[in-house]
Amino acid sequence: MAYTYGQLKAAIQDYTENNEPSFVTNIPLFIRTAEERILKSVQLNLFRQNASAKMAAFNKYLEVPVDFIAPFALSYTPVDFPQTVDVTWNPDGQYNVVTAILKASVGSNTPYPFTTLFQDAEAIPGRALADISGNGGPFPISGGDALDMLDYIQGTLSSSSSEYQYIVNYMLPYMQERQTEYALYYDVLEKTENFLSFKDVSFLQEFQTDENTSGAPKYYAQFNNENFLLSPTPDLSYNVQLSYFYRPASLTAGSDSGTTWLSTNAEMAMFYGALVEAGIYMKEEPDVMQLYNQRFQESLVGIKLLGEAKQTTDEYRTGELIRQKQ
Repeated sequence: MAYTYGQLKAAIQDYTENNEPSFVTNIPLFIRTAEERILKSVQLNLFRQNASAKMAAFNKYLEVPVDFIAPFALSYTPVDFPQTVDVTWNPDGQYNVVTAILKASVGSNTPYPFTTLFQDAEAIPGRALADISGNGGPFPISGGDALDMLDYIQGTLSSSSSEYQYIVNYMLPYMQERQTEYALYYDVLEKTENFLSFKDVSFLQEFQTDENTSGAPKYYAQFNNENFLLSPTPDLSYNVQLSYFYRPASLTAGSDSGTTWLSTNAEMAMFYGALVEAGIYMKEEPDVMQLYNQRFQESLVGIKLLGEAKQTTDEYRTGELIRQKQ
């Protein structure tokens, strides 16, 4: 049978024969505690959901959802970025690899991807273009600078302009020396989905010893109740999807006529789990507590069989269940 919230409260009062006001007031607590014990004892894949977010560039922490219990998988996809690179495009015969990459990142009309990606890739310690340009700081790229690069690629930037000279004399030679690195860097961004490996915090701390380094994340760990730790520290604002085990809404959050999956499909565990808590509150005799707890544990076995066996296999892969003849 399935329990509504009202029916379960009434059943608890009937079995305990207790209608004392303070006891009745605490029945929702008994029910929530039983729900929590079930969720922590059994892995039910049906309590899996996805959440989408964005990593913050140069921020090694990623906030977890408020209903998060445990992770199933964490993956990221590129920021908005063209998926094709025309490697045959070559405006001057000299920088074909670099300009092909730049053309793909600049796009046809907007400088946004180029502005963001190039700045994130280069404006970090040890790699800033200031090292070779002599500007005394990170390459001061802006929307206007990106449009200059777009004009250069399209062949409309005047060769006598200072912007043209900077691009030709500093920027392209710098990138050409690192064309393999750039090709790999942008190739990573073109992958549709990249899954991170789950590790412990100490592994991530040992993997990334320099706080100033960044890149496409490979690993994640549960840092605390509110955040994941990422390594390497993200170099871009990647789109991220978390598949996780979540805490469903409690039966006590609804009306007396409301139901939940647990109250419908795990009603015996809900009932006897709540009776265990009620018995503790009432300081029941040991034999009564033993009976309540025994029935609760028996009901958990059925839920574990469902969530950790029946929901994770099928007859096509494992064959029919065959029991030994008695």
